[in-house]
Amino acid sequence: MPFTPFHWGPSSWIGLLCFRFINLFAFLLGSVIVDIEPFLVLVFNLNYPLHGFFHSFLGGTIAALLLSGVLFRFRDAMNKLMGFFKLAQESSYKTILFSCLLGVYFHIFLDSFLYTDIKPFFPLTINPFYGLISFSFLYLLCGVSFLLGILLYGVKISRGKTKTILKVISILSFVIFIVISSGLIVLSLCRSPFDDGPFTGTPYIEVVEGTPDSTVVLGNKFVLEAYNRIQDTPILALRSKDDALLWSKLLTVSNINNFENCKVEELHLVNGWRTFSGYHIKGWVRWTYGAEAANFYLDRNGELKEFYLSW
Repeated sequence: MPFTPFHWGPSSWIGLLCFRFINLFAFLLGSVIVDIEPFLVLVFNLNYPLHGFFHSFLGGTIAALLLSGVLFRFRDAMNKLMGFFKLAQESSYKTILFSCLLGVYFHIFLDSFLYTDIKPFFPLTINPFYGLISFSFLYLLCGVSFLLGILLYGVKISRGKTKTILKVISILSFVIFIVISSGLIVLSLCRSPFDDGPFTGTPYIEVVEGTPDSTVVLGNKFVLEAYNRIQDTPILALRSKDDALLWSKLLTVSNINNFENCKVEELHLVNGWRTFSGYHIKGWVRWTYGAEAANFYLDRNGELKEFYLSW
C-alpha cells in the first residue's frame, strides 16, 4: 500500500468530482478498509502475507459486500456525520455498494504497483502491475491528490465569487495534474538517465540445473528464467517454448566501469511484455546497494541487449 491514509488522496478528489454518482463516505472507507489485513498481520505477528486474500479483487469484493451492508444499516449516522462537513448524501444501497467496490478495487490497484506479495487476480498468481510505476512517484501522486481534493472540497462548500475562483483554480490544477502525471507515468515506463547500467552480464557456459526461482513467459516464443544461488551471482536463462535452452548469463556488473566492486546477490522476475524492438522485463534484485528495481531488454530474437538497476 501507499501508507494507508495516502489512499485518501486520490479517493478524495475522485469522490468529490463524481459526487453525484458516488457515496463519498463509502468510497473513502472502502479505499482503506482492506488494510485491516496487514494491520492484523503486524499486530499479531501472523504467519500470513501482509497483502493476502483481501488484497485481491476476489477477496476485496467480499470485503466490499460486508462493508456496504454495515454502512447501509447505519446510513443515517453516516449521513449525519457527513452533514457536519456539508457533504450529506441520500444514497441507495446500490450506490453504497458501488462506492464500496470502487474504493476497495482502487486500493488493490494502487497497491499492486508496489508489492510482490499481492496477487490481484487470485487464484491466478500473476501481478501484471508490479513495478510499472515507481514507489516514489506513487507516493507523490497520492500526496498531490490531497491538495486537489482540498480545492474541490472548497468548491463544494463555498458560494458566490469564492466558488467561481476556486472552480477556475481547481480546473487549471486538475488539467496540470493530469498532464504532469501522465508524463511522469510514461517516463516511469521508460529507461531513466539515473538508472545504473547498462549492464550486459557474462555468458554462463556450464549446465543450468535446478528449478528456476522465478519465470516470465514472453509471448508464445520464450520463457525467461532466474536462478538464485547461495553466495554466488544469479543466472538469467532463456528457453524456447519447447524447453530448449537458448542462452544463460551470469548477472555480473563488476565488468563495467565504476561498478568493479559491486555484485548482484538475488534476482526475481515479475512480468514482461512485447515492445516495438523486442521484450521489456521487469523484476527486482538485491545487490551491493540493496533491493532495487531491475529492467531487462531483449531483442526480437530473444538475445539480451542490456539490463539496468535502479531505485
